[in-house]
Amino acid sequence: MPVEARYRPLLDSATFSIQHQAKFSTKQLKDSYRKTDTFLRSSIKETEGTLKIKHNHGHLKHVEICSKADLFNPEKKYIVDDEFVLEINGILFVETQIPEFVEHPQSLTHILWSLDDKDFILSVGKKNQVHKFVFGSRSTVFNAMMKTDMKEKTKNKTEIIESKPKIVEAVIAFCYDQKISEFLKSETNLCSIFQFANKYDMQVLMSFLEPYFTDNVTPENICLFTATVFMTSSQKLQEFCRRILKIFLKQGISVENIQILDNDFVAELSEKID
Repeated sequence: MPVEARYRPLLDSATFSIQHQAKFSTKQLKDSYRKTDTFLRSSIKETEGTLKIKHNHGHLKHVEICSKADLFNPEKKYIVDDEFVLEINGILFVETQIPEFVEHPQSLTHILWSLDDKDFILSVGKKNQVHKFVFGSRSTVFNAMMKTDMKEKTKNKTEIIESKPKIVEAVIAFCYDQKISEFLKSETNLCSIFQFANKYDMQVLMSFLEPYFTDNVTPENICLFTATVFMTSSQKLQEFCRRILKIFLKQGISVENIQILDNDFVAELSEKID
């Protein structure tokens, strides 16, 4: 599960791996509450059903360790020599204020969105009409198409064959200040639109998409994200994914779809872990 939006890894951070050990006596466990460390600011709570860890800010979900009966059962050996040891391995998330999308109904592009005087066509299965100056201002590649002596300039049209219609439509919507956050909840959509933005040098769109990678990274999608950003020019996201993947592998956290990554890349990463 992705963490809360305001708790996210810093894109430019050097490292954010956590390795922590806390020790508790039987009495401390039975007292139901115990601060473990001022840095982690966590607490242990004994409930009637299970022993759980809860972040003191209340934004992270409980993580079940064991039942209360098992915890105090000598045969289970959770407590040895009157000592319960809890080891924590994880990733440090830094509290940040991420600006939410703010719709500007009176912005020029927002007004132009509904007008029918568009003068350029992006053809991808269907004809999507745009204003040259709007799309040209968002993309140096499209700007060159529209201004230089290329066939796109004379025909006022370009064919896009490598992207699905819904990706192009989302890109157009973004260029006209339309909200696309719901569309980006799909990891496949996110990766596809990021690659499109990279190909057509849409730097504003790429910057807008970066937090969607950093905020939502999990062991289930880290390999997909890594494969995606390494096909682009985004060095920040490449380094981010490299470090996150390295932490997952170092801590023995199973990641999905690692086979889609280059074998040499994975081998190099594994060597650095050792």
